[in-house]
Amino acid sequence: MPNINKLLNKVNQATQAIKSVKGIKSKIESIGYKGGVNTEEVDQLQSIAEDNRRKLEERANKLQSQLSSVNSGKKKTKKPPPKPDEDLQYPLDLEGDNYIVFTMRARKSRGGDSEGGGNYFSDAEQLTHIALYIPDDITQASAVSYKEEGVGSFQRGMSDISNAEFGGGAKVDATIDTIKNVVGEIGNKIMGGLGGSARNLKQGMAVNPMQEQMLEGVAFREHTFAYDFYPKSEEEAKVVMNIIRTFRLASLPDTFASFEGDSPNENFFNYPNVFDVTLEGPIAAQVEGFLPMVLKDITVDTFGGNSKGLIAQEEEGSGDLVAYYPAHSSMSLTFTEIRILTQETYDTHVGARSLAGDLTGGSPSILDNNTGG
Repeated sequence: MPNINKLLNKVNQATQAIKSVKGIKSKIESIGYKGGVNTEEVDQLQSIAEDNRRKLEERANKLQSQLSSVNSGKKKTKKPPPKPDEDLQYPLDLEGDNYIVFTMRARKSRGGDSEGGGNYFSDAEQLTHIALYIPDDITQASAVSYKEEGVGSFQRGMSDISNAEFGGGAKVDATIDTIKNVVGEIGNKIMGGLGGSARNLKQGMAVNPMQEQMLEGVAFREHTFAYDFYPKSEEEAKVVMNIIRTFRLASLPDTFASFEGDSPNENFFNYPNVFDVTLEGPIAAQVEGFLPMVLKDITVDTFGGNSKGLIAQEEEGSGDLVAYYPAHSSMSLTFTEIRILTQETYDTHVGARSLAGDLTGGSPSILDNNTGG
């Protein structure tokens, strides 16, 4: 790396300076020359040079250690994804055949002209794709919610009566018994209301709530993807910055006025981009996937816990340092699916492709339909 080489050159220069100071002092002492030369000042100069050399060497060692850790133990993808229209990928030199692709659907365009305006990621003909390595901790969960609800003999009896078939014989007798039970429960409720629970207590009985688990719905699923970036070059550092910027912008709404024309009051939000997240490579057909999602949270640790770990950019020709980039940063993305998981959506979108069935349909989503789903 250019910044490491520069530091090492400075270390070598400082070492040579110390040797020069030592040589000058030795020559002065060997000839016994006292004419205006203060050897204590020479000693002080030597001490300062030695201190600077040591500090430079410590910086070089720390940076070398950080870059060494970059090259060890990071699971990354190996070759660029095959799609020609993908815009961003990390790392640039990929290892492995499996990767994950975040494809941004176009949001509603707000126009714009040569003087500005408009919004980002609204061109349906130029979708943005971000290809990253597959994180270690991808989990798949689904949650169906139920609530407890009492379904007493009155409700059960009324249901039975409404569904009864009066064909005579045993069916008629069963229906009459049901009506008696319903009437009896009504009477018990009236008497219980008059005498309170004391009546039931004296008789040694309590009302059975006859509870059932009533289906309430299916929760929208959330997915979190955590990434560590260790750019190995200035070019890769710029890609990391652009990836973070792209996710951040895609997660945010833009604003517009409620009527056409120049208005300072942009009092409406335009919906952010919807993402299609897909696993690519040999593993894709054997694991579960995802429904369309919106990005609800993006958290970035800019320096990865070490603000002194930097990659330097040198100005071409002069070799002067003109910019620095973090040598390590981390990013956490939290998405929420915009369709609920049902048998149909699982079978057609989420389940492993190698086991796909024949179901169609599922609970619809207006947001999904509006963005090309």
